[in-house]
Amino acid sequence: MEAVTGPGLLVNPTAVSVDQDGYLYVADSGANRIRRINPDGSLITLAGGPNRGNQDGTGVSAQFNTPQALCVDAAKNIYVSDINNHTIRLILPNGQVTTIAGSKFGFQDGLALNAAFGVVRGMCVDSSGNLYIADETNNRIRRLTTQ
Repeated sequence: MEAVTGPGLLVNPTAVSVDQDGYLYVADSGANRIRRINPDGSLITLAGGPNRGNQDGTGVSAQFNTPQALCVDAAKNIYVSDINNHTIRLILPNGQVTTIAGSKFGFQDGLALNAAFGVVRGMCVDSSGNLYIADETNNRIRRLTTQ
């Protein structure tokens, strides 16, 4: 994780989610990063870097292309919609980023990595691990079973 301090460090934040310990997670869309604001106010980069891309990896070696929505579950797994890659990404508590659904722009249900999404603007996860996805372009709420 990369610690960052100072004012004005978020570039077009588009979504926030908070965990049970008071950590705030931010989709920093303009910076292609996922950030965490700690209870003391410090800002940490959890994943992503300044370059747009579609790369799984750990921490800042992962790449996003306009992360839009996010939510965090009870185990502190973070789900992120990466709208210009048309994918749903998972960030584990150890910082590992993995693509768990999506492959292209469009609409297609099916096996997660074969699914197609439009623009995912919102997400939430329930206590059973079901991820609910607001697919704006396709005018649908979609469910992805994560467990």
